[in-house]
Amino acid sequence: MAEKDFRVRKGLIVDGTGTSSIAGSLGIGTASPSTKLHVESADEVLGLFKSTDAGAGIKIDTPDDGYAVVFFSEAGTNKWSLGKLASNSDKFSIYDEVNTTPRLVIDTSGNVGIGTTSPDALLHVDTGSNSGTAIIADGDIVVRRQSDNAEAIRLNAENDVSSHADILFHESAVIAAGNDMYFAIDSDGTTSDAFFQWRINGDQSDTGSAIMTLTEAGNLGIGTTIPSTKLDVDGTVTATGFSGTVQPKSTVASAGNSTANYYAKLMTFDPDGNNHRDANAILAITTKDNGANASAIIHVKFRSNGASDAYTTDVSFISKSGNAIFNNNAFQIWSTGNGGGGNTEVMELWVQKNTSYTGLDVHELSLDKSGSCTVTYNTSTSWQSAAPTTTQQTTTQGIEMGLDVTVDGSLSATTKSFDIEHPTKEGMRLHHGSLEGPEHGVYHRGAGASSVVELPDYWTGLVDEDSITVQLTPKGSFQQLFVRKVEGNKVYVDAVDGGELSFYYNIYGTRKDVDKMEVEY
Repeated sequence: MAEKDFRVRKGLIVDGTGTSSIAGSLGIGTASPSTKLHVESADEVLGLFKSTDAGAGIKIDTPDDGYAVVFFSEAGTNKWSLGKLASNSDKFSIYDEVNTTPRLVIDTSGNVGIGTTSPDALLHVDTGSNSGTAIIADGDIVVRRQSDNAEAIRLNAENDVSSHADILFHESAVIAAGNDMYFAIDSDGTTSDAFFQWRINGDQSDTGSAIMTLTEAGNLGIGTTIPSTKLDVDGTVTATGFSGTVQPKSTVASAGNSTANYYAKLMTFDPDGNNHRDANAILAITTKDNGANASAIIHVKFRSNGASDAYTTDVSFISKSGNAIFNNNAFQIWSTGNGGGGNTEVMELWVQKNTSYTGLDVHELSLDKSGSCTVTYNTSTSWQSAAPTTTQQTTTQGIEMGLDVTVDGSLSATTKSFDIEHPTKEGMRLHHGSLEGPEHGVYHRGAGASSVVELPDYWTGLVDEDSITVQLTPKGSFQQLFVRKVEGNKVYVDAVDGGELSFYYNIYGTRKDVDKMEVEY
């Protein structure tokens, strides 16, 4: 042992009010102290500093340009430190000595920074990238500021217009695209036209698909990211009622007034390469701008029947005004091929303008489609002088009603028929025409087994008795039948041999409650 060394083997007690000093190093539990005070022990607690002063503490003092920290080491290597952030700094930090990075900083204003050494708020978290900043498990985040009712939560993209601030709501611990994650975005990458968006299936790097957009103009879009009205819905709306003005989807074609034929594409149907895809739309059409006025409601039907069966298409008037404007050539369906290509062809609805109106509005009243087919409205279309170069499938048919109709007056048509779903063959339709004649005729038919056939009691007021004719057909065996007389609402039948009667009958008459039909004029 050197002359200046001093060793105590049994313990040392320093008592009194005086001072004691050691010029060298003091080792406790070690004979080779490496610092001014070196304590080694196998005990859990290495030291105890106890004072009767309530303000007692341990002080680490350095020069003005120094650090004042406590190091936490392992096997002689510093891992963490706790204390002053740096020289000439009043900030407190928890410092990662392994990566030489401050992990948490508190400044003299009480602001706490995680990932930043210059916190701008009571809690400032900055990752320096687009990755997530915090995970809260099994709990809520509540931010209140009740004193002045000011901002509660602010999301800031650091004035970087190419990025966005968002809130993510996720159902599992894995943050990944396509995992049913919903989040909101408040930016569009520009300095203006900001919006809120609700999106689905996205993450911090994948923006996902927008399902609802609220613009800074106060327009809400569902199914569209560019709403032009207070509520703009791309799709079918179901409601128990509407109040005020409802403006459905609009398609506008505009050009200068002209009496020449002009064409504009209004709608496109794409079966997406699939057979048996259907689309049925009810559209309200109105002319606009400085020209003739007309309106119509039409039914548009597309169907892809498969590569071997070709297409079924139809466009029909439900109602219209202005026959000279909306004639049977007004609305036409064209295919991108020859109409026999089945599920490979796209179909288009066109309008042909043959009078001097300028613009056209198309409002979707209803749309029903099946499978993965798509129906697209040409919202930015214009008139063209030539017809489409593809294949025309059909022009506008007569008025088609999918509901009960009451007409107080005469109803004239080129043909009369019914068109229904086929009752026995799936995927087909049944079309029958009506029997026609030069009168407003009525009939009564059935089977009889007595000498009197009673007509409906209203025939006496409905049918001209002099116009009644009767057709008898024997039933079961040959009979020589004849009509004895027609009186009131009864037809008297007899047989030459006077035997039992069994027959079918058809009785016709002409209505007398309306004017006789003018057959040729």
